[in-house]
Amino acid sequence: MTPEPSSSPTQQLIIPSPGPATWDVIAQWVAIGLLTTGTITFIVFVIENIFSADKKREIKPFYLWIAAIAFFGGLLSFFLPIAINSGFNKDDDGSRLRQALLYTTGGLLGVITLGETHRKNDQEKEKNEQEKEKNDQEHTRQVHAERRSRYAKAIEQLANDKAAIRLGGIYTLVGLVDEWLTDTKTLPDKEKRKEEGQVIINNLCAYIRSPFSLAEEQEYFDQENIEYNNSSIFRDPQLREEQEVRRTIFTEMSKRLKKSDSSNKSKSSKEEFELWSQFSFDFNKAPIFYQLSTLAYETLSFEGAIFYITPELQRTLFRAPVIFRSAHFARGADFSEATFTYNADFSGATFMQETKFVEVSFKQGANFSNTTFTQEANFSYTAFTEETNFTNTLFTQDAYIFWANFRGKANFNNAHFLQIAHFDNSDFNGNSTFIETLFSGSTSFNKTTFSGVTEFRKTDFRKNVNFSKAKFEGKSRFPLTQFLGKSDFSNTSFTRSVNFLKATFAGETKFINTRFTQSAYFLKATFTGGADFSSAYFTQSAYFLKATFIGNSDLQQKICFIKTIFRGNVYFNNVIFAKSSPIFISIQEDSGKICGAQFAAIPKGLKAHNFAVHEDSRPILLGEAELYNIKYKIPVGAVLFDPDSWDEEKKEYTRISEPAKPLDESSDSEEEKPAE
Repeated sequence: MTPEPSSSPTQQLIIPSPGPATWDVIAQWVAIGLLTTGTITFIVFVIENIFSADKKREIKPFYLWIAAIAFFGGLLSFFLPIAINSGFNKDDDGSRLRQALLYTTGGLLGVITLGETHRKNDQEKEKNEQEKEKNDQEHTRQVHAERRSRYAKAIEQLANDKAAIRLGGIYTLVGLVDEWLTDTKTLPDKEKRKEEGQVIINNLCAYIRSPFSLAEEQEYFDQENIEYNNSSIFRDPQLREEQEVRRTIFTEMSKRLKKSDSSNKSKSSKEEFELWSQFSFDFNKAPIFYQLSTLAYETLSFEGAIFYITPELQRTLFRAPVIFRSAHFARGADFSEATFTYNADFSGATFMQETKFVEVSFKQGANFSNTTFTQEANFSYTAFTEETNFTNTLFTQDAYIFWANFRGKANFNNAHFLQIAHFDNSDFNGNSTFIETLFSGSTSFNKTTFSGVTEFRKTDFRKNVNFSKAKFEGKSRFPLTQFLGKSDFSNTSFTRSVNFLKATFAGETKFINTRFTQSAYFLKATFTGGADFSSAYFTQSAYFLKATFIGNSDLQQKICFIKTIFRGNVYFNNVIFAKSSPIFISIQEDSGKICGAQFAAIPKGLKAHNFAVHEDSRPILLGEAELYNIKYKIPVGAVLFDPDSWDEEKKEYTRISEPAKPLDESSDSEEEKPAE
């Protein structure tokens, strides 16, 4: 019987004997050694041939990577199964592992190949783009060089003696502006395109500004030979040609500016018309001897320009500040229905013949200071939105400014109107000043409204002036003003206080039916002729202190206060009635009814009406009237009224006294006097 094996570990150790198992172990160790050697060799190869920056490579890195990975992949696929003791039998795992390694190696090689292909494509694309950019730069250089060459040639053409060649140069320059503005390909920067266009515009404006000797000879400007409907304005061929050339510049500009201003412009419209309105147009001191097209400029300057013809700029839109400073209009101008969107500067300009600003709209300031209008100037129906300046302006002939609307401040200081000046039906919505203004001819402010403070200080009205039905809604001042002709303030209303301090009324003066809502000051005023305040209404105090009335009843120069209503105090302190006493009543011939002035019954304790005229004056014939058992001294025939008894329906005071009767010297007592 064979004994059982011992459970001792010593008894389980089996020493292999030479045979198939031993050779497998040897193959396994050999495979491990080869794999280790191959791996080290692969790493060294990679470091030496790929990552070495100093070594000059003879083989491209991509091929080194391919060879190295293929070698290493083959090494792994052959020896790794052996190293892990997986044989070559059909049922062993080595075949599947080997196949997986080969697939992985192949896939990795494929990815690297695709990456290299993509890299080459990117390089080729970059190279193509660089080549394209280089070609574009060369194309841009050629395009710009070609344009500048055409520009230089066109500038030379402008100096040619032949008008046709000059016209060709103009069309070339205008076309170049359009090209620059639309060339987003060779010049993407919008500001750069505008700068290039502005350079050409400056040259065209310089041509307009260039002198032309024949234009200065007045005999060529025979008004009878001017034909406004075609280019044949002048008889001289050279003038006609030059006129056509210069007018073409304005025409081409105008066409583009009109398209730029079109409100129906769609997004697909050409960009060449979008920047024309932003150019600056400098025509300073230019001789203008041809008609201009209707324009719509963004920035326009005609400073010092000479217009030998009447520029017909009706319905022109000026969309930015426009300068006609010191311009000379030899035959006047017509700006009717034009619109000045921003400031309009006509300071120092001279208009030699009839000038029209009819229905013009000045949306910002308008400056006509130091301007001279030698013939009729018509500003009727014109709207001045902001401050308007006519300081030192000279109107040699008639000035028509009726139905005008001054929404801002209006300054006519030191202006001189030598002939008729009409401001009828105008509206001065802001403050208005006529300081030291001279009106040598007849002047009319009939139905004019002054909403702000109105200043006529030291104004000189040499002939008749008409303020009838005018409305002064703000404070009004006429200090030291001279009214040397007839002055009519009839039916005028002064909503705020009015001041005629030291004013001089040399001719017949009418304040008939005038309404003074607040205090009226005629301190030290002088009335040389008749002064009629009949039916005037003084709501508050009326001050005639130290005024002088030189009226002469024999010459029908009467001083009348008939039916005048004094609701506040009236002061005739130290007034001088030089030749005749004032008239406070009238007697109707048919009925014998007395129509007299009306004085408010001032309560005791308050200042009473003062009729203490100057000692050298003709007296005011005073009488006595009684209301509410209080006696008052007022002019004979005048009546007292209760200020609280106004009847709105009847438009009169209902509680009034009997007409004042002449004073009885014996009954004149201090107790009967109202308090001073």
